[in-house]
Amino acid sequence: MVGHADDATISAQRAHFVVNRLVPVLVFTATSYLPANLRFHPVAIGNFAAVVFLSCACSAALMSCVALLFRRLATAQLVASMLALMWMLLAGALLNAQTLGGLRWLLYLSPLSYAWSL
Repeated sequence: MVGHADDATISAQRAHFVVNRLVPVLVFTATSYLPANLRFHPVAIGNFAAVVFLSCACSAALMSCVALLFRRLATAQLVASMLALMWMLLAGALLNAQTLGGLRWLLYLSPLSYAWSL
């Protein structure tokens, strides 16, 4: 049957999701939430983990799109690294709206800035 996945494929996809997506988010949340001196409440911790998970999922999807644009892996990695660096700079940690002045519109280019504004 076309488009039908067998049980082994579904199990492999679930294992890939847990190992490569869920475990890193949980480890990051467990190791960085309390040292960041954020509010200790189960709902707040869950919201933080959800934002981190969505940020990781969006970044992975965007980097997959970048990889599709280039034939050579090295070129795709270089462009993706430069994009990730730009997104982190524009997330508001180093450059905020007051320091950008007339270039404030650059903040809208960073997907991370939307995650931190929640």
